[in-house]
Amino acid sequence: QEVFSIARSRGLQKIMARMASSQTGARQVFASLGFQPEALLADFVIDAQGRTQDLVIMSHDVTGFVN
Repeated sequence: QEVFSIARSRGLQKIMARMASSQTGARQVFASLGFQPEALLADFVIDAQGRTQDLVIMSHDVTGFVN
């Protein structure tokens, strides 16, 4: 909640998070915090094994956040 308060106090409207689509745990954590999927960039990330992965961009609208 502190991150949302700081973002709002600085005049931000959205907080963005980016992760590989294979990071399901991270996606679940961000979703539980109120982040929504915003975009999917196909084959955008190359992992340590040289394989491409999709990049998921999630966002949280902090304009309605109340501390």
